[in-house]
Amino acid sequence: MFCSNCGTQIVGDARFCGVCGTQILQENSQDAVQQPVMGQVVYQAEPEVDPVRKAMADEVAGSALTWGILSLVFAYGTGFLGIIFGCVGISKANKFKYLNNGVLEGKAKVGRGLSIGGLWFGIGMTIILALYIGIIVLAAVFGEPVEYDLYDEYYYTAMTAVKMLF
Repeated sequence: MFCSNCGTQIVGDARFCGVCGTQILQENSQDAVQQPVMGQVVYQAEPEVDPVRKAMADEVAGSALTWGILSLVFAYGTGFLGIIFGCVGISKANKFKYLNNGVLEGKAKVGRGLSIGGLWFGIGMTIILALYIGIIVLAAVFGEPVEYDLYDEYYYTAMTAVKMLF
């Protein structure tokens, strides 16, 4: 006789399968499952979904999406925050994948994509910011001092702000 769930041979008059723990029916010899024939498809029941685990997975999926959006938004202003938020979003998406039996889908999949985008965008913005600061420092150290009127500085600052807005 063989187990109806995993196909393991049952020795003696055992009431449960020693491999998977499925209860063995021994009412009639006709009810016992015969050994599968080569090429025969054996269907197994879908695993039951734990409602608590599903609720946790849904919450983590929303969190992954939120962190992904934040990583893109903050990568534009400050690159390093985009990097941090992107890493958190990827971590949340991986947690969802673990809770969802290895399947990444829905909000978590979108959140992971946004997080990866925010991570790379943050890295790029951080590099640009570092180069910009480096150029300013080099210009301050090796450049010639330029004398200018205080009015010119305020005018230049105001015009730069107007150009950035329009």
